[in-house]
Amino acid sequence: MTGWGQEEDQRRSREAGFDHPLVKPVHPSRLAELPERAATRTEPASRSTD
Repeated sequence: MTGWGQEEDQRRSREAGFDHPLVKPVHPSRLAELPERAATRTEPASRSTD
């Protein structure tokens, strides 16, 4: 959860490995949907550690 919510900030969060960047204040319905989304997501392609 962050206060940084511009498009660029969210893109950088996803690049850093956050699947669901949340911008404060987070609406309760948004939090409620996350477990279902996590259960149905597909694994991303493995990242290189080089």
